[in-house]
Amino acid sequence: MPHVLFGELTAWLVNAYLADPHAAPEATWRRILQELERDYDTDDSDVKELLYVSFLENLPYPGEDGARIAEHLGSRLAADLADFR
Repeated sequence: MPHVLFGELTAWLVNAYLADPHAAPEATWRRILQELERDYDTDDSDVKELLYVSFLENLPYPGEDGARIAEHLGSRLAADLADFR
């Protein structure tokens, strides 16, 4: 069930980003990305796998609408996204 939830969360984040790509730092989509980065920096392999498989892999690819949300990822998420793109 968490994988389904993260698929939906990813779609929501991309839509929120597209609605206001220049949002203030306290915007919800920006704060969620910050939380996901903190969560990704863990020794819990289940959490990392969930974020990798159900968040990063569901982000839009370069050239697709919303792909520039990747520019707002933290350093660890961005590095792993670059690994498979």
